[in-house]
Amino acid sequence: MIVTFLYLCYYYASDSMKLKEKIDKEIVMLVMESLVITIIIVWLAILIGKWVLNNQRDVYVDNEVVVDIDSKIKKELSKVSDIEGLDLKSNKIILTNNSNLEKEYQILLCGDNNNADSIRLSFNKSYIRSLNTFSYNNSCYEIVNEILEPYSNNELSIGIWQKKSSSISSIKVNYNIKVKIK
Repeated sequence: MIVTFLYLCYYYASDSMKLKEKIDKEIVMLVMESLVITIIIVWLAILIGKWVLNNQRDVYVDNEVVVDIDSKIKKELSKVSDIEGLDLKSNKIILTNNSNLEKEYQILLCGDNNNADSIRLSFNKSYIRSLNTFSYNNSCYEIVNEILEPYSNNELSIGIWQKKSSSISSIKVNYNIKVKIK
């Protein structure tokens, strides 16, 4: 609307060259401002989209237990000591038992079993083990078998890294964390 008004002023004020130059400058400035604002909006939309994709969590109900899980581990593992590994970002699992019965649950880490002796896991930032110490069946490591009391919840965090003393230069993993309720 403003641009149209400026164009009309431009055509009707043809005898004044200073007015034409001012209007031309204003039009150029408005176009440039619009372009910059459009670029900023597109850039922010891309950043927000990436954030949403990277922080996607699965929430579902299985046998009266609400499972809230950050299930994807797809990354190159950091090659660090166990102490440093505890400070790395971990995947969260929250289980809420809404029934009056105890529920047995199992947490599985599914994917290939390559380099399992060089991969370390932590549970709740304290319990640390090598991946190859867990049983591997049907393409999944059985990492937790526990009981969830009635009307209670359990929050777990699972961290994963490459042990510092490993002879492998870098390990890329693509795991899914799954929860089975019995």
